[in-house]
Amino acid sequence: MASPTSMIMSEKGLLAPSTSGTSPFTLFVDKFSRATTVAWKKVKRAFKDKEPSDPFLKTVKIFSTPLDCYVDSKMRLDTGCEVHNLITLDVVRRLHLSDKVIIHSEPIFTCLNGEQFISTGAIVLRWKGKCFRKIFTTVFHVVNGDSLPWEIILGAETIREHSILKFAGFGGSTPILSKMTKGEKAQADSRKQEHKKEAAANDAKVKADTGRRRKLLGRLSLMPTAPAQEDPEDIVARAVQKGLQRQ
Repeated sequence: MASPTSMIMSEKGLLAPSTSGTSPFTLFVDKFSRATTVAWKKVKRAFKDKEPSDPFLKTVKIFSTPLDCYVDSKMRLDTGCEVHNLITLDVVRRLHLSDKVIIHSEPIFTCLNGEQFISTGAIVLRWKGKCFRKIFTTVFHVVNGDSLPWEIILGAETIREHSILKFAGFGGSTPILSKMTKGEKAQADSRKQEHKKEAAANDAKVKADTGRRRKLLGRLSLMPTAPAQEDPEDIVARAVQKGLQRQ
């Protein structure tokens, strides 16, 4: 009678798949499929927790005089905020510049719910974008809030004044065109009208020149053509030939 160990071994032998008859192509496909699956899992794991980038949210460096260094902060470019630049009181404290704030209470704009957004003061800061040398000096209104979804807001006026979005080191070279004022629209319309008038005058001039040329060509075609003058060499050659024929 066979021992239990030999029975287990025989069962394993019956259950284990045999690779002796598998073709090399099948083995290659199996290995390639496993490697592709592992690589795809690694890629998904790498990008699993990453959020899509926000082109209007930039990391900037603000200079702190007490710390004698630049401190990283998040700045939102807001072309809808026409005039003011804003910074939270928490960021000012992190820079150790609370004593540099010029204290005054001022409503700077009206929120969507009708409430006045109050600035507690103003501060002048030096800052720059990541990985480039140009340093900007900007006035920021300081606001106090516990649940604000931003740290710094750069308004449209400053963005246009310094052409912020043209700096490649600040994340791009294509500026965002802001909404034109009534005066700018009037100037643009005036330039378009002048361009149309100049184009119409040029077209009329070209048509007039073309008409004059056609009339001139028509007159020349009606004029009788003068007989062509004979070449003197041809006259001499013909006389010599006649003389030879007489001899």
